[in-house]
Amino acid sequence: MPLFALVLAGLQWRKRRFFGEHLVFSLHFTAFWLTSLFIAFYGGAAAIFRFALRHGTNLSFLNSDNTLFPVALLIMLAYTSLALRAVYHDSIPVVLAKAGVLTAFFHYALDIYRFILFLTALYLS
Repeated sequence: MPLFALVLAGLQWRKRRFFGEHLVFSLHFTAFWLTSLFIAFYGGAAAIFRFALRHGTNLSFLNSDNTLFPVALLIMLAYTSLALRAVYHDSIPVVLAKAGVLTAFFHYALDIYRFILFLTALYLS
């Protein structure tokens, strides 16, 4: 989260805000992200799979991450756009560009974290 706040501070460097404000924003963002993942993967997965089966598409529960993660990324992009607009008062095109950068950064930072966690577990076992 401090790295996300640092990227956010870099994107908002002309606003002259304290780093703590960016850190609070990143905490709220991460809380929303974890909540939306919980809802998407545990609550929404069954509804999405039932809808797909009803319309003739057979989705595998083993491949659900590839199905639901792009949906979660779109939700995260929408939330980030709304949150940036509310907090930093940028114009809509600027907000969309910054939200895209932050969403992509968060996705790749999460992948790097998962890889480091995998290597740590592999080394310790």
